[in-house]
Amino acid sequence: MKYIQKNSEPTALLNYKKNSDATYLKMKNTDRKVYKEVKESLLDEQGYICCYCCRQIQYASSQIEHIYPKSDYKEIDLDYDNLLTCCDGGKKDRNERKIASSEVCCEARKLSEILPVNPLMTECESKFLFSRDGDIIGIGAEAEKTIRILNLTSPYIANLRKGAFNNYKLNPPADWNVELQKLNNKKPSGEYIEFCFVLKNYIKNFILNKK
Repeated sequence: MKYIQKNSEPTALLNYKKNSDATYLKMKNTDRKVYKEVKESLLDEQGYICCYCCRQIQYASSQIEHIYPKSDYKEIDLDYDNLLTCCDGGKKDRNERKIASSEVCCEARKLSEILPVNPLMTECESKFLFSRDGDIIGIGAEAEKTIRILNLTSPYIANLRKGAFNNYKLNPPADWNVELQKLNNKKPSGEYIEFCFVLKNYIKNFILNKK
Protein backbone atom coordinates (compact mmCIF):
# COMPACT_ATOMS: atom_id res chain seq x y z
CA MET A 1 0.00 0.00 0.00
CA LYS A 2 1.56 3.22 -1.20
CA TYR A 3 0.85 6.57 0.42
CA ILE A 4 -1.36 8.74 -1.80
CA GLN A 5 -1.22 12.51 -1.56
CA LYS A 6 -4.49 13.96 -2.76
CA ASN A 7 -4.57 16.66 -5.42
CA SER A 8 -7.06 19.50 -5.62
CA GLU A 9 -10.66 18.51 -6.21
CA PRO A 10 -11.59 18.63 -9.92
CA THR A 11 -13.60 21.70 -10.89
CA ALA A 12 -16.22 19.52 -12.56
CA LEU A 13 -16.90 17.73 -9.26
CA LEU A 14 -17.04 20.98 -7.29
CA ASN A 15 -19.66 22.33 -9.69
CA TYR A 16 -21.57 19.07 -9.81
CA LYS A 17 -21.96 18.98 -6.02
CA LYS A 18 -23.83 22.30 -6.15
CA ASN A 19 -26.82 20.37 -7.52
CA SER A 20 -29.26 19.55 -4.72
CA ASP A 21 -29.82 16.03 -6.04
CA ALA A 22 -26.15 15.20 -6.64
CA THR A 23 -25.09 11.71 -5.55
CA TYR A 24 -22.23 9.42 -6.48
CA LEU A 25 -24.52 6.86 -8.13
CA LYS A 26 -26.26 9.56 -10.16
CA MET A 27 -22.90 10.91 -11.29
CA LYS A 28 -21.71 7.44 -12.28
CA ASN A 29 -24.88 6.41 -14.08
CA THR A 30 -26.05 9.60 -15.77
CA ASP A 31 -23.39 12.31 -15.52
CA ARG A 32 -20.64 10.37 -17.23
CA LYS A 33 -18.60 13.42 -18.27
CA VAL A 34 -18.14 14.45 -14.63
CA TYR A 35 -17.49 10.84 -13.61
CA LYS A 36 -14.82 10.52 -16.30
CA GLU A 37 -13.04 13.70 -15.17
CA VAL A 38 -13.06 12.57 -11.53
CA LYS A 39 -11.75 9.12 -12.37
CA GLU A 40 -9.00 10.50 -14.60
CA SER A 41 -7.96 12.89 -11.82
CA LEU A 42 -7.74 10.00 -9.34
CA LEU A 43 -5.72 7.88 -11.74
CA ASP A 44 -3.34 10.76 -12.37
CA GLU A 45 -2.68 11.47 -8.68
CA GLN A 46 -2.10 7.76 -8.00
CA GLY A 47 0.23 7.33 -10.95
CA TYR A 48 -2.03 4.66 -12.46
CA ILE A 49 -1.52 2.07 -9.73
CA CYS A 50 -4.15 0.41 -7.55
CA CYS A 51 -4.54 2.18 -4.22
CA TYR A 52 -4.33 -1.15 -2.36
CA CYS A 53 -2.06 -3.64 -4.16
CA CYS A 54 -0.02 -1.30 -6.45
CA ARG A 55 -0.87 -3.18 -9.62
CA GLN A 56 -0.85 -1.02 -12.72
CA ILE A 57 -4.32 0.13 -13.74
CA GLN A 58 -5.81 2.10 -16.62
CA TYR A 59 -9.17 3.80 -17.05
CA ALA A 60 -10.93 0.71 -18.40
CA SER A 61 -9.40 -1.70 -15.87
CA SER A 62 -10.11 0.34 -12.75
CA GLN A 63 -12.98 1.58 -10.65
CA ILE A 64 -13.59 4.39 -8.20
CA GLU A 65 -13.33 3.25 -4.60
CA HIS A 66 -14.70 4.85 -1.43
CA ILE A 67 -12.54 4.74 1.70
CA TYR A 68 -15.71 5.07 3.77
CA PRO A 69 -18.36 3.01 1.95
CA LYS A 70 -21.00 4.95 0.07
CA SER A 71 -23.68 2.57 1.38
CA ASP A 72 -23.12 3.71 4.97
CA TYR A 73 -21.67 7.21 4.49
CA LYS A 74 -23.93 8.74 1.87
CA GLU A 75 -23.22 12.25 3.15
CA ILE A 76 -19.62 11.98 1.89
CA ASP A 77 -20.11 9.78 -1.17
CA LEU A 78 -18.92 12.71 -3.37
CA ASP A 79 -16.19 13.91 -1.01
CA TYR A 80 -13.03 13.88 -3.15
CA ASP A 81 -10.89 13.00 -0.12
CA ASN A 82 -12.98 9.83 0.23
CA LEU A 83 -12.32 8.68 -3.33
CA LEU A 84 -9.52 6.50 -4.73
CA THR A 85 -9.11 4.20 -7.72
CA CYS A 86 -8.38 0.49 -7.51
CA CYS A 87 -8.00 -2.61 -9.67
CA ASP A 88 -10.83 -5.08 -10.19
CA GLY A 89 -9.26 -7.41 -7.61
CA GLY A 90 -9.26 -10.33 -10.03
CA LYS A 91 -13.01 -10.30 -10.74
CA LYS A 92 -12.44 -10.57 -14.50
CA ASP A 93 -10.14 -13.57 -14.05
CA ARG A 94 -12.60 -15.13 -11.61
CA ASN A 95 -15.47 -14.69 -14.06
CA GLU A 96 -13.33 -16.35 -16.73
CA ARG A 97 -12.57 -19.14 -14.23
CA LYS A 98 -8.85 -18.43 -14.26
CA ILE A 99 -8.77 -18.04 -10.46
CA ALA A 100 -10.97 -19.21 -7.60
CA SER A 101 -13.46 -16.88 -5.91
CA SER A 102 -11.38 -17.16 -2.74
CA GLU A 103 -8.47 -15.45 -4.53
CA VAL A 104 -10.10 -12.11 -5.34
CA CYS A 105 -8.61 -9.17 -3.44
CA CYS A 106 -8.67 -5.41 -2.93
CA GLU A 107 -12.13 -3.82 -3.35
CA ALA A 108 -13.57 -7.09 -4.65
CA ARG A 109 -13.02 -8.51 -1.17
CA LYS A 110 -13.27 -5.33 0.95
CA LEU A 111 -16.82 -4.41 -0.07
CA SER A 112 -18.23 -2.15 2.69
CA GLU A 113 -15.65 -2.73 5.42
CA ILE A 114 -13.52 0.12 6.76
CA LEU A 115 -9.77 -0.38 6.69
CA PRO A 116 -7.73 0.26 9.86
CA VAL A 117 -4.86 1.30 7.55
CA ASN A 118 -5.62 3.16 4.33
CA PRO A 119 -3.48 4.81 1.60
CA LEU A 120 -4.15 8.36 2.81
CA MET A 121 -2.35 7.70 6.09
CA THR A 122 1.17 9.09 5.81
CA GLU A 123 2.58 6.15 7.80
CA CYS A 124 0.84 3.42 5.77
CA GLU A 125 3.98 2.32 3.87
CA SER A 126 5.75 1.47 7.13
CA LYS A 127 3.01 -0.98 8.10
CA PHE A 128 3.85 -3.73 5.58
CA LEU A 129 6.77 -6.00 4.69
CA PHE A 130 7.19 -8.60 1.95
CA SER A 131 9.00 -11.93 1.72
CA ARG A 132 11.07 -13.08 -1.25
CA ASP A 133 8.13 -15.27 -2.27
CA GLY A 134 5.75 -12.33 -2.53
CA ASP A 135 4.01 -12.89 0.79
CA ILE A 136 2.88 -9.80 2.70
CA ILE A 137 3.35 -9.30 6.43
CA GLY A 138 1.52 -6.72 8.51
CA ILE A 139 3.36 -4.85 11.24
CA GLY A 140 0.85 -4.68 14.07
CA ALA A 141 -2.76 -5.75 14.52
CA GLU A 142 -4.23 -2.95 12.36
CA ALA A 143 -2.03 -3.82 9.40
CA GLU A 144 -2.81 -7.53 9.77
CA LYS A 145 -6.54 -6.78 9.82
CA THR A 146 -6.16 -4.60 6.72
CA ILE A 147 -4.42 -7.47 4.92
CA ARG A 148 -7.25 -9.84 5.86
CA ILE A 149 -9.98 -7.45 4.72
CA LEU A 150 -8.29 -6.89 1.33
CA ASN A 151 -7.15 -10.53 1.04
CA LEU A 152 -3.65 -9.38 0.10
CA THR A 153 -2.30 -12.84 0.98
CA SER A 154 -4.21 -14.26 -1.99
CA PRO A 155 -2.02 -16.50 -4.19
CA TYR A 156 -3.31 -14.47 -7.15
CA ILE A 157 -1.67 -11.23 -6.04
CA ALA A 158 1.23 -12.88 -4.17
CA ASN A 159 2.36 -14.59 -7.37
CA LEU A 160 2.29 -11.28 -9.23
CA ARG A 161 4.48 -9.72 -6.54
CA LYS A 162 6.86 -12.68 -6.70
CA GLY A 163 7.07 -12.29 -10.48
CA ALA A 164 8.10 -8.65 -10.03
CA PHE A 165 10.86 -9.73 -7.62
CA ASN A 166 12.03 -12.42 -10.05
CA ASN A 167 12.48 -9.78 -12.75
CA TYR A 168 15.19 -8.24 -10.58
CA LYS A 169 16.89 -11.60 -10.18
CA LEU A 170 16.97 -12.05 -13.95
CA ASN A 171 17.82 -8.45 -14.80
CA PRO A 172 19.40 -6.69 -11.81
CA PRO A 173 19.92 -2.94 -12.28
CA ALA A 174 23.44 -1.54 -12.38
CA ASP A 175 22.78 0.73 -9.41
CA TRP A 176 20.18 -0.16 -6.79
CA ASN A 177 20.02 3.37 -5.40
CA VAL A 178 19.23 4.75 -8.84
CA GLU A 179 16.55 2.09 -9.13
CA LEU A 180 15.02 3.26 -5.84
CA GLN A 181 14.84 6.78 -7.24
CA LYS A 182 13.03 5.49 -10.32
CA LEU A 183 10.53 3.69 -8.12
CA ASN A 184 9.93 6.84 -6.10
CA ASN A 185 9.09 8.96 -9.14
CA LYS A 186 6.50 8.80 -11.87
CA LYS A 187 7.60 8.09 -15.41
CA PRO A 188 7.24 10.87 -18.05
CA SER A 189 3.89 9.27 -18.91
CA GLY A 190 2.65 10.04 -15.38
CA GLU A 191 2.69 6.39 -14.28
CA TYR A 192 4.49 4.78 -11.40
CA ILE A 193 6.24 1.47 -12.07
CA GLU A 194 3.91 -1.41 -11.22
CA PHE A 195 4.38 -2.61 -7.62
CA CYS A 196 6.72 0.35 -6.99
CA PHE A 197 6.14 0.33 -3.23
CA VAL A 198 6.55 -3.45 -3.04
CA LEU A 199 9.77 -3.33 -5.06
CA LYS A 200 11.19 -0.54 -2.88
CA ASN A 201 10.50 -2.70 0.16
CA TYR A 202 12.25 -5.66 -1.48
CA ILE A 203 15.36 -3.64 -2.45
CA LYS A 204 15.73 -2.07 0.99
CA ASN A 205 15.28 -5.33 2.91
CA PHE A 206 16.93 -7.93 0.69
CA ILE A 207 19.50 -6.01 -1.37
CA LEU A 208 20.77 -2.89 0.35
CA ASN A 209 20.62 -4.29 3.89
CA LYS A 210 22.97 -7.10 2.83
CA LYS A 211 25.68 -4.75 1.69
